[in-house]
This record gives sequence, structure tokens and C-alpha cells, in this order.
Amino acid sequence: MQQVQTREELISRKHLAVLAVARQQLKLEEEVWRDLLKVYGGKVSAKELTFAEFEAVLRRCEELGFVSTARKRYVACALYEVVTPAQQVKIQELYGKLGWGAARQAGFNRRQIRKGWPQTQSDASRIIESLKKMVARGYSERTNPQSNLAESPEITPAHS
Repeated sequence: MQQVQTREELISRKHLAVLAVARQQLKLEEEVWRDLLKVYGGKVSAKELTFAEFEAVLRRCEELGFVSTARKRYVACALYEVVTPAQQVKIQELYGKLGWGAARQAGFNRRQIRKGWPQTQSDASRIIESLKKMVARGYSERTNPQSNLAESPEITPAHS
């Protein structure tokens, strides 16, 4: 029985672009390229590669002479490493400044990275940068009803 992989395990379009550039730079014909993918990635199509298989194929391309001109973040292993404790602390600090609860945090995370909580350093960096911009704009004062209620006067009925 063949195991079905989720979309999150497969490489992104940017990774596919790196492989396409590698193939062009190495001037590999279709048949040779498919053989390389099969031997080093275990797949016939680059679209089916997981991150580990992508890295194996990319390493082989580099051994053959490929020099990546892509930004390091798309090909570096750090992209897939676990969130650091410092990043976790920073995220919690920023959420504290915004005054958001767990449900609001999870919703924001899903909107930004399509996950309930950052799983990789790349995810965490994206969340941190977004939150820093929101804090800088004073977003918490506009959207945190608890802080606004404390500052606003009581509403009294017009007819007493």
C-alpha cells in the first residue's frame, strides 16, 4: 500500500524552481534528469519530492557542478530546523503585547503560515516579523476590547 503524503511534506514551488535552474545549469537531458531524481530522490517527478529527498538531489547536483544563485534560505537546512527557544520567547512576548488569547493566536498563525503554531525557524521568523509590525502600528489598542473597555466611560441609557 502506497503512503499518501500531505501537501506540507512536499517541496514548494521555490524549491522546484531551484531544481529547474540546476537542471538547466547542468544541461541535463530529460532522461538523465529523471534517472537522477529516481536514484537520489526516489521519485520520477520533482513535484513528488519531500524536503529530505530534495536536499539529496540538490547535493548531487552540487557535486556535478551546480552553483546555486538562489537566496540561501530556500536551499539551506536551517529552513527546516525546529523553532528555537529564543523565537518561542519572542513570539510569546509579542502576543503578550497584543493581549491575544490562545484562540486568536492560533487563528493568526493559521492565516500567516497555515499552521496553528510555527513548526520551523522559517515559520517562526514570519510570525515574529508580522507581529513586530502589528505592535509598531499600535494594533493592540485598536483591537483589544479589554483595554478599550477600561478606558471608555460607562454607557447609560438615554431614558432614565
